[in-house]
Amino acid sequence: MITIEGVSKRFGSKTALDQVSFTAEDGKVTGFLGPNGAGKSTTMRAALGLIRVDAGSALVDGKPFREIMSPMASVGAVLDARSAHKGRSAYHHLRSLALTNGIPKSRVDEVISLTGLQSVRNRKAGSFSLGMSQRLSIAAALLGDPHNLVLDEPVNGLDPEGVKWVRELCRFYASQGRAVLLSSHLMSEVALTADNLVIIGQGHILETTTIDHFVVEHSAHAIRIVTPEPDKLRRIFEGADQVQVDDVPRLASDPETGSVLRITGAQLEPAAQIFAQAQLVTYELVEERASLEDAYMMLTHEQVQYATREVPGQAPVQYGAPPRTTAAAAQNQPGAAPEQHPEQTATQGGAQ
Repeated sequence: MITIEGVSKRFGSKTALDQVSFTAEDGKVTGFLGPNGAGKSTTMRAALGLIRVDAGSALVDGKPFREIMSPMASVGAVLDARSAHKGRSAYHHLRSLALTNGIPKSRVDEVISLTGLQSVRNRKAGSFSLGMSQRLSIAAALLGDPHNLVLDEPVNGLDPEGVKWVRELCRFYASQGRAVLLSSHLMSEVALTADNLVIIGQGHILETTTIDHFVVEHSAHAIRIVTPEPDKLRRIFEGADQVQVDDVPRLASDPETGSVLRITGAQLEPAAQIFAQAQLVTYELVEERASLEDAYMMLTHEQVQYATREVPGQAPVQYGAPPRTTAAAAQNQPGAAPEQHPEQTATQGGAQ
């Protein structure tokens, strides 16, 4: 278990961390998310005693990392994929770490096999691609068979097979009752891997929660419908003050004919029953659910350190737009699901 309690850190005039507190629990994968410059890497380095904090404490299994007698058995960390000496082979890099930590030679062979480095074990680390360097850093982290894993962007440079392998590795370690603290910019991987979430922005903890609760709390559901009778659809909801019907752009996955509309403030099953009773011709009826990325952008859009401009010719995504007056908003679910990346669930064909 990794416990961060009230940690603050300044670099000159810049406050990097301000009263940061959270726990990466045993048996859980904790996703650590935040924009560039939010303080993720600084927090991880503080947990490992690599920087001296100004206030607060960072404990690994109840102790400061510097007081742990067998550090590699306590924590395996990936902080820098290029940390290995460029003139040393993969095998000798791992072997030197093993010798200084009382780890048997057989374990070096095990982690080389586990991380898929057998064919390059005798190549110098300086010749490695980013993906190969990442695998070597993961091998070093696993060398002591640690109780805790601290992984800062561990899938950078990996191919799809490697990304999947890291996901399975994290889930396996958590299933053994170990703690995994995972930082990543790949929201889809965090959604598939993590149990808990810690969101940080500009050195402040914005939220600690679970994946499912976070998505529900920071996004709204909507119904996407394709029908040749849009006026009839609008008349159905004329007396419903909390329901709003909007025209939306057609997606490649939509039927080629009929009007495409989004309904907010209504639930899928009751709406489908109403459509059937009204004999509304429906080509497609889909419930849109926001992804982790949508919800994350909704929360952190004002926390980014390096703001970019919209791509010319593309409509900006209004993550910070005020929520509409809908049933979803009344339930503290601000905003509608962004149009660009909905995860769509429901039946095709709808009610007729």
